[in-house]
Amino acid sequence: THVHHIFPRSQFPQIAHYVENLILLTATQHNTKAHPNNNTHIVDKDYQLVLLIAKSETIEKSLKLVGDKYYRKESFVYVLNIGLNQEISVSLSFNDIRAFLIQLYNAA
Repeated sequence: THVHHIFPRSQFPQIAHYVENLILLTATQHNTKAHPNNNTHIVDKDYQLVLLIAKSETIEKSLKLVGDKYYRKESFVYVLNIGLNQEISVSLSFNDIRAFLIQLYNAA
């Protein structure tokens, strides 16, 4: 298992330590999908979207558990805003955040 920075720590050191920016991947996922040809200087944007959607679902499920304080929606939105240079509102639902991400990545 590899810990992957969804937004690379070299480009976004201010969010490198946020758990909302980290996701567990297999070595194959990390070295071929997240970073094609194991080049850690390249990020596959399509796969980045897949990871952001997956992370948002994990965070949403976690927040619904009573007493679970591992993630914060505010921190996830902060990570998105820094990583994507956007101004996403924390008042958006997770479904709205996912729809925004899909629209943003498909426009690029």
